[in-house]
Amino acid sequence: MNSNEEETAGLALLTATYEALTHAVASPIAINGVFYDACEDEEEAKHTMFLRINNFGRDLGGHIQIYKRLRDKFYDVGESMNINHRGRLAVAIQDIAKLTLACGNLVERHLKKKLETECFLEYPFSKLTTYTAVNGFPGHAESSFNLERNLGGLISDSLLLGEFAKKVVDGKTPFPRNDYAWTRDSAEGLIQETLRARVDLTEEMLKRAGMFELGL
Repeated sequence: MNSNEEETAGLALLTATYEALTHAVASPIAINGVFYDACEDEEEAKHTMFLRINNFGRDLGGHIQIYKRLRDKFYDVGESMNINHRGRLAVAIQDIAKLTLACGNLVERHLKKKLETECFLEYPFSKLTTYTAVNGFPGHAESSFNLERNLGGLISDSLLLGEFAKKVVDGKTPFPRNDYAWTRDSAEGLIQETLRARVDLTEEMLKRAGMFELGL
């Protein structure tokens, strides 16, 4: 695999990581696969959220803070690629790898708890997807993130992301103006399927459920 192919594969993994995080950030506000405000039994949904906030307040607070930092790091990724600043990009990707590991460890601790309500935080994961890039030539790569949906898979792929960060510095070809997943956000509204929108939506719905009224 030459350097361009390695870079395409790395960007594919970074894209898969972004998609995995965008999905998993909203796990605190989802009940049986839907957001709590869309549940048929409104009172039961409110009670479930009450139990989550009371039993797992620290987990919820730590979870949303990690995702806010991840959101900001992907902003750094986009800005670094726009100006082709590979050193800054490498730092941002390395930080994303570390924060994703921190998220996985938080979920692992959460899932080991046995309280009155079911655990609900999810490991970030994404299915196999195809990524296309143009780094001086057409490039295609398939990637996923944590297909195993467990801590081991998350650690393995986060370490691969960290290795990619080390190689980014040595690249010479300017990054193409591709439609990267982290550049599709209009920075407005809560209904977009972007990391920023999902972070904002999760925080807003936790507030509506009373989380910050309890001082958590």
